[in-house]
Amino acid sequence: MKTRHEKRLKKHFEQIMKFSNQNIHIASTLIALIVVSTLLVYSYILINKGDEYINFYILDQNRRAEKYPEVVILGKNNTFTVFVVVENYMKRTLTGEVLLKITDKPVYTFPAPVEPAQSFYLKIDIGKSMEIPFEVTLNMTGKFNLIFELWILNEEKYELDKFLVLNVDVKED
Repeated sequence: MKTRHEKRLKKHFEQIMKFSNQNIHIASTLIALIVVSTLLVYSYILINKGDEYINFYILDQNRRAEKYPEVVILGKNNTFTVFVVVENYMKRTLTGEVLLKITDKPVYTFPAPVEPAQSFYLKIDIGKSMEIPFEVTLNMTGKFNLIFELWILNEEKYELDKFLVLNVDVKED
């Protein structure tokens, strides 16, 4: 038979356990809500940021991604046109510049350490695109890298956003 003291201890212990189980349940629920809320906020930010992007690509003289000038012959087809396309899927008007740099040296870093041969200022509204014709003349034989750099104006400072390289081999007839 249990003593009065043992009965009181048992009752007290049961109350503590009941209180502890309730606290654990509340704490677990709160932690789960915090984790889920954090994940929802993070997902919302990530999804919205994921919607913002810029497409930057080159088209050949027929405005297709097919017959790029890979080999040209001096005096015949060493002047050619390619089109650079910039599509704005940012949530703001895109202001920037496309630079064409031409070099016969290997390029290992970007921006390329070469002075621009041509440049084109651009301002593109949300959801719009711009097609920029670049007429290129290569007057000497060799292997050339045509480097197209897309510079975007961010908070009053231009930053390199993307670049494309077109390799062209110039030969004599």
